[in-house]
Amino acid sequence: STRRDVLPMEYIKALSRLQDDVPGFSYQKAREIIQEDFGKPPEEIFKEFDERPLAAASLGQVHRAVLKTGEEVAVKIQRQGLEKLFASDLINLKFLAVILDKLDPKTDGAQRDWTRIYDESAKLLYKEIDYTNEGKNAERFAKNFADTSWIKVPEIFWNQTSKRVLTMEYVPSIKINNIEEIESRGIDRKVLAKRSADSYLKQLCRYGFFHCDPHPGNVGCDEKEGGRLVYYDFGMMDEFSVPVRKGLVNLIYSIYENDETGLCDALEEMGILAQGSDRISVERISRFFLQDFQKTLGKSGEQDDGKWINQMTPEDKKKIEGRKKS
Repeated sequence: STRRDVLPMEYIKALSRLQDDVPGFSYQKAREIIQEDFGKPPEEIFKEFDERPLAAASLGQVHRAVLKTGEEVAVKIQRQGLEKLFASDLINLKFLAVILDKLDPKTDGAQRDWTRIYDESAKLLYKEIDYTNEGKNAERFAKNFADTSWIKVPEIFWNQTSKRVLTMEYVPSIKINNIEEIESRGIDRKVLAKRSADSYLKQLCRYGFFHCDPHPGNVGCDEKEGGRLVYYDFGMMDEFSVPVRKGLVNLIYSIYENDETGLCDALEEMGILAQGSDRISVERISRFFLQDFQKTLGKSGEQDDGKWINQMTPEDKKKIEGRKKS
C-alpha cells in the first residue's frame, strides 16, 4: 500500500484501506475473545470499554478503554480464524516458491532463494498474530530509543494482554501522511522527514532490530518535542545479523563516497550480490545511479552543495569517517 513506485494508484488506494479502514467485527465477537482469553468479560477487566472500534485493520481491531486503575488504553483484539486462513494460503505460496526456485535462472547475479523467502515470510506472519510477542517487541524497541525524546512507543499493560488481546497506552496521533493536518498543527515536515530517516538508520545500522511494516496506519506524529514520531504495531519486526549491518553501513558510505567498487563490495558483504557475479556490469549500473544521486544532492543543498566525500577537504572528510566508525 506504500509502494507508489510499483503499483498503480487505484491499487494503492484499495490496499491503503487495509491499514486501518476495513470492516470491523461485532462487539459480541470481541467480547467472546476477551472472555475466552481471560476467563471474564470486559466489564470485569476494564472500568470502561467502548463497544465501537477506533480502527479496524486486516488482522484485528482496536477499542478504546479505561483500566480499573484509571489509565486510558487502546485494546487490540485479533480477528478469529486467522491461523486456519494462513495455513490454507501458505500451502499455495509454498508450492509457488518451489516452482520459482526451479524456473528462476538467477542470471542477474542476485542471491535469490524463493523457498527461503517464503519460510521467512511465513515465520513473520505467525509471529504477527501472537500479541504477547508483539508486546515484547514494543518494549525492546522502546528500550532502544529510551534516550530519544521524539520517539514514542505506547506502554504495554501485561495483566490485560494475551496471545489475542493486546492492551497498550492510548496515544492518539496524526497519520504520518496526513499532510494537511500536520501543517495545520504547525509541525515542521522537514523535521519529521529527518527524524524518520534518523530513526530508521538507527534501527537498521545500530540496533539491527527494525519495524517491518511502517505504513501510515502504524506510524503517526504529534506536536510534542517539536514533532514526535509515534510507532504502533510491533507484530512484524525482524533483525539484521552483524555482517549485514556492517555491510549496510559500508553501502551507505560508499554511496556518499561516490565509490561504485565499495558499493559492490558492500552488497557482497550483505549477501545480496553473489560472489563471482559480473561486477563490471553492476558497477556500471551503480555509476549511473550515483551520478543521479549527486544531482539530487546538488538540488537539495545537502552535503556541502552536492559534493562527494572524496571531493571534500581532508578535515571535513575526517569528520565523516569518524561518524562512520561510531
